[in-house]
Amino acid sequence: MSINNNHKESFKKIVQDYLQGGATEPEVKFLEQYYSYFEKDENFLDGLSDNEVLEIREKIWQQIYAETQAPVVVLKPSKKIRFKWVAAAAILVMAVLVTVFNLDKKDNTTIASSIIVNDKNPASASAQLVLADGTVVNLDSNFNGDIPNQGNIKLSIKDGSIAYNGNDNISLLNTINIPKGGSYFITLSDNTKVWLNAESSLQYPAAFNGNERRVLLTGEAYFEVAKNGKPFKVTANGKGDVEVLGTHFNINTYNNDIKTTLLEGSVKVIPIISGKLSEQNARLLRPGQQAVILNNTVSVNRDVDIEEVMAWRNNMFYFDNETLENILKEISRWYDVEVVFTTSKNIKAKRYFMMIDRSKQLSEALKSLQIEDVKFVISGNKLMIE
Repeated sequence: MSINNNHKESFKKIVQDYLQGGATEPEVKFLEQYYSYFEKDENFLDGLSDNEVLEIREKIWQQIYAETQAPVVVLKPSKKIRFKWVAAAAILVMAVLVTVFNLDKKDNTTIASSIIVNDKNPASASAQLVLADGTVVNLDSNFNGDIPNQGNIKLSIKDGSIAYNGNDNISLLNTINIPKGGSYFITLSDNTKVWLNAESSLQYPAAFNGNERRVLLTGEAYFEVAKNGKPFKVTANGKGDVEVLGTHFNINTYNNDIKTTLLEGSVKVIPIISGKLSEQNARLLRPGQQAVILNNTVSVNRDVDIEEVMAWRNNMFYFDNETLENILKEISRWYDVEVVFTTSKNIKAKRYFMMIDRSKQLSEALKSLQIEDVKFVISGNKLMIE
């Protein structure tokens, strides 16, 4: 991704005005919101002194922190992960940030899209819990009922999350299904924590017995695995296993591939070929790496954008040079809408940079998509692009 020289010169002028106290209010807001984006261009800050860079970093961070106290996932730096000083922080905590850059544009002209509003709220805590005996419990943030114990395991619900507590020598399988327009947090009986994204499902035993801890995942989830000496294994959409002892990682199975991104610890990714685990094709990951299972093979991306992968966990949309089609797939899951392209324009493959707070209503999100001569129509559970 590159920024043209006009953008660079404009930005540097605003930096100088900002440091001297002469920037206008819109320029200040521009700088505070867009700095992490511009720093992605390694040569962008050429021409600024080290003191100027440090001063503006400190000022912007103070402003960001003052505007939002939202909790974030702490991404621990290591020698193998390239962390930008503020890119991670800004992407994860800027609840006020609502902006999209069209990477195909050659100048800084933006044209707002028109929107016919029949609005949709963002996703909320929502899940369907299926107990071992087939009992179905519908969960949301206001649920205050009782859930039957699973053997000697007690289930507790609080603030849109569920926790399993206790020990048992009987393994009773439970399944939690997250619909479109939903998300949920679960603490398993071994104290492993799992955040589930919209349109995802996790099957797991109420109590872990035997020599391993195994769960089955479809969709997307972020795991913080508790250490207890037994390997923790995730079977991802029937295409591969991810094996760990105690670590933090994200798995995305939404598309044809399976993406496992490691934040902390180590994991082994094993593809399933012809119904069997293929140990000879297994790959070990280090923090900051991502394994992709596709067509029975495993490849490793050693330059993955951790901020982009983890944005959903921190209630942000973040897309870097992503196609409009893929952006709208994510929006479809989060807002529970069907996306219908009725325009004849070839816009699905156009690429955009996007950062936006996922707690915004759909119409607000769409207003930030600056696409020429395109109209968004929200009608019931359909989002039409005309």
